[in-house]
Amino acid sequence: MREKKDDTQRKEKLVQFMDRLGNLGYFNGSVLVVKGEDIWLKKGYGFANFEHGVYNQPHTKFRIGSITKGFTATAILQLEEKGELKVSDTIDRFIEDYPNGKKITIHHLLTHTSGIPNHTVTEEFWDTTMRLYAPSVNYIIDLFKHLPLVAELGEKFHYSNGNYLLLSAIIEKVSGLSYGDYVEQYLLNPLSMKATGYTNGRNVVPHLSSGYTVWEDVVFPEYEDMSASFGAYGLYSTVEDLFTWHLALNEETILRKESLSNMFTAHQPIYGGYGWHVTNDQLGGEMRRRISHLGDTTGTISHFARYPDEDVVIILLSNVSLTAIPFIHDQAARIMFGEEVDIPFSNDRPFKLDVDALRLEGTYAVENEGESFNIFITKEKGACFVTMPKAYGVFYKYELIPIGAEDDMVSFRTAVIPEKVSFKYDTLSKKVMVLIHEDAYGNRITAEKISEDNTVSIPYPLHFK
Repeated sequence: MREKKDDTQRKEKLVQFMDRLGNLGYFNGSVLVVKGEDIWLKKGYGFANFEHGVYNQPHTKFRIGSITKGFTATAILQLEEKGELKVSDTIDRFIEDYPNGKKITIHHLLTHTSGIPNHTVTEEFWDTTMRLYAPSVNYIIDLFKHLPLVAELGEKFHYSNGNYLLLSAIIEKVSGLSYGDYVEQYLLNPLSMKATGYTNGRNVVPHLSSGYTVWEDVVFPEYEDMSASFGAYGLYSTVEDLFTWHLALNEETILRKESLSNMFTAHQPIYGGYGWHVTNDQLGGEMRRRISHLGDTTGTISHFARYPDEDVVIILLSNVSLTAIPFIHDQAARIMFGEEVDIPFSNDRPFKLDVDALRLEGTYAVENEGESFNIFITKEKGACFVTMPKAYGVFYKYELIPIGAEDDMVSFRTAVIPEKVSFKYDTLSKKVMVLIHEDAYGNRITAEKISEDNTVSIPYPLHFK
């Protein structure tokens, strides 16, 4: 009875937390949180399509990026069960003339220990390749197979989309089907996952959300031709369908027990499993096994986490790439396992501030544990904006919203992502001395003002995976 009461309180806190994020614009997408057979939260927030005012719903479809890799790994293990291959096979059996193909195994590809570089973060990919149509998976493989290995084979984890493009080619070679057709026929149809599928970006997918990024406001991201995605990051789905997928992974529905165990074994640190991160989280005073993956592709960011021992699943799908999805997942998990979590900016009230009267604009230099970069503050149309690097070093520009002022300091929360930026003044000269940035986790960096120029000296950003 006590456990049921605790669950009710935690459920209320989770709803309060997510609703606050939605109201502040910190979460735009769909969420599903389930414990056992009890749905704690299933809801859409914000817009699936901003320009037409279409709202996100639990049935809204999102590109799920690298969450696709779990499906690809499942397909490989199905083919192993059929006797068509072994994960210990070297890839030269399936792909001719691939460098080191006589040494690289399917296991190496599945666990990102092949040493194959991640071509999707190269300058060549973002300047040219990502905008071009890819007629086949082998066409894409030919674009990166000449690149030298970045780590010794089998010795070090190095995340690479190339690994899963090679796995896609193996699936096509062995099955005689395209990657998308194989997934549909052998994974999705048996589970009636009708809201999930593969898209190369050309077919019309009903109820598929549009992807966005942030530069001052919500905007369209850089163009990427999704024909090059395949089993690395090419699927779309809904929170409801991914829950069906979660249930199938709990049972011997699409894979035998031995294969499931192999997929979810931590074969090596950091990544661990086949198509999944297999880690342990300290939550609620205990170490809990987590099977999860982040999905981050152009204009979308998602997270799918399973805690199998507690039968808990947290699915977050967002169509705004700046969204702090890892933070939102971490806080949701802490709430579910009984930890105290602060509601972001819960005590803030509307605060008027004449930003034009403040001398905030300029360039601020960060020197932090060997890392150096600049943060730019600009004033435009009566508002302040911060421009700074986020994931992968990509710069984003987003608004500062005033929340308080003192004699020697003025503070803002940021739009789109739950951060705080404060400016400390010299009390005599009233000149801004430093900027203090606090991220969603409360980590702080201090930046010294080095220029009062009201411009941003970087190009409009590209957005990486």
